[in-house]
Amino acid sequence: MTVVLPPQPFLMPGIRPILHPRPFIPRPAAGDAFTPQNLIPLAQQQAMLQALWFLAQHQLAVQALGLATRQQASAQYMPPVPPVAKLPGYQSLRIVYNNDPHEKFKALPYLVSAFSELSRQGDAAGRDVLRLNSGDNNVGKEAHEWALNVRLMNLIRYHAVTMGNHELDLGSPFYAGGLAQAEFPTVVSNFKIQPGSELDKRVREGKILTAPQILRDKQGTYGLIGVTTPDLKKVVSNKAKMQGETVQSFAETVENVKAQVAWLQSMGINKILVLSHLGYDLDQKLARTVPGLDVIVGGHSHDVIEGITPGANYLQTPTGEPVLIVQGGKNAQYMGVADVLFDPQGRVIPQQNKLISTYILPPDAQATQMRDDVLGKPQKIAEIMTPYDCNDNQYHADTVAQFTADTLRGATGADIAFVRSSEIRSNIEQGVFTDHDIKELMPFKDPIVRVKYTGTEILDSLNRSAQGLAKHEAHPGMLHPSGMAFSLNRQTGKVQQAYVFNKTSRQWEQLNPNKTYTVALGEFSVSNKEFPAFSRPERVEWNSGQPMQAFFALGLKQAGAPHQPIRFHDDGRLQIVSQPPANAFAVKL
Repeated sequence: MTVVLPPQPFLMPGIRPILHPRPFIPRPAAGDAFTPQNLIPLAQQQAMLQALWFLAQHQLAVQALGLATRQQASAQYMPPVPPVAKLPGYQSLRIVYNNDPHEKFKALPYLVSAFSELSRQGDAAGRDVLRLNSGDNNVGKEAHEWALNVRLMNLIRYHAVTMGNHELDLGSPFYAGGLAQAEFPTVVSNFKIQPGSELDKRVREGKILTAPQILRDKQGTYGLIGVTTPDLKKVVSNKAKMQGETVQSFAETVENVKAQVAWLQSMGINKILVLSHLGYDLDQKLARTVPGLDVIVGGHSHDVIEGITPGANYLQTPTGEPVLIVQGGKNAQYMGVADVLFDPQGRVIPQQNKLISTYILPPDAQATQMRDDVLGKPQKIAEIMTPYDCNDNQYHADTVAQFTADTLRGATGADIAFVRSSEIRSNIEQGVFTDHDIKELMPFKDPIVRVKYTGTEILDSLNRSAQGLAKHEAHPGMLHPSGMAFSLNRQTGKVQQAYVFNKTSRQWEQLNPNKTYTVALGEFSVSNKEFPAFSRPERVEWNSGQPMQAFFALGLKQAGAPHQPIRFHDDGRLQIVSQPPANAFAVKL
């Protein structure tokens, strides 16, 4: 086999085209095809035909924004509000939702404006309106930033949120401290809080609800159940300070939700929503397992789900009721609006599920001032020539991750460096890049460490990354390298070829399973279990004490910032393939 490899693994010309995200359209699963009409009595079907025809015509007529402020919104449009139900016993609801914003302070003032306007439109059309959030509002360990985040969320006027895993980056005492200012409830039933803990104080204040929340609006009464991911122990650092909290398994969570649905139904409530941080796959399982659910507002898996697709995000419970699942990606790129009807038996009839750019309206002035008072005005640190889309980095080579990994390897003297796709959390626009941008790009504060691993342990971790690729899972994400070149097969979920750059000989050589290598990476990857072979905290031989964002800033300076424009390149060191091994592995320089 001929191996074509570069003389040294540094960034060279050869820009990868930026792949912009497209809405994910779920595909029906086998055996799940059905139509809403199958679930509605024939007499009611006939009575609804005329209303549904007018609805279809209405949805085709996209109308421009009318208010002066909305005319400034870059010629973008909001979806029209479908007509409310005129049939006896039917009710109309608008759900305005978002999930996994990951503390994007740039986006929060825009979210305040968009939530307000979408809610106003729904209310003006005669609909009930719920403003909901499915968790991961925090990211990182800065308690003062979490407190600011909560104050900005108050301006959105959420009716309810649930808890994501990243809320616990802070540790449960600091998470509880920020919630002291909350003017919205956090609804979470499968997360067990110890009596006397800081979070228990929020429970006793009514700011955390472990039982269903009941909301009454103009037309109807709604029950809300909140659940978080059963994988908290895997995705929360074991260094995060906790106070004995535990989370139920998925099987236990299912039984918990069944009991809460039964309780709500005993109270005469038959319109039931779940705020879920389980992820899309488990949301589907929940919908197919628990009778009585109507809508699941999801998060955690970062799926971009637009529209209503029977068999995928529009499912049936075991007793034949329809369930709608919605989710809006990550990093505050989108927010969603779902307009639904409920028939007299409480069965949901979806009308539309749309995703809208968070930045469709001008930012709210009060929210902007609140943010700048705490974080200060943004300061330029670089001029970026090549825009970057972080939504593409889980399943493709990543230019910013490679740039950062090169800096880590050079600064730490390690043989190899890895940057995980999940450690990069926002896009980079072409133009001015500020100190606020770098905090949003790399919000985690765990320090970079240098650890010794065998070639076998490195290969095991790369295979773990490839398994996630094959299953199209958000976790654990890709390992983007420096000092290595390798290919991953998206079909087999395995590494095909792996090479390491020998700093002494200045040549590439195959990864040696029996050799020990020094590796630079974030401490979180060493302390948690997402890459089990990397979970060796006792082997840390050097701790920089500096987070990844400090090394990225160093890399920008080494590349000439702020005086020289910055370009990010892909040199082909990580290749995703779908075929058997080729005759050559070529890193393009």
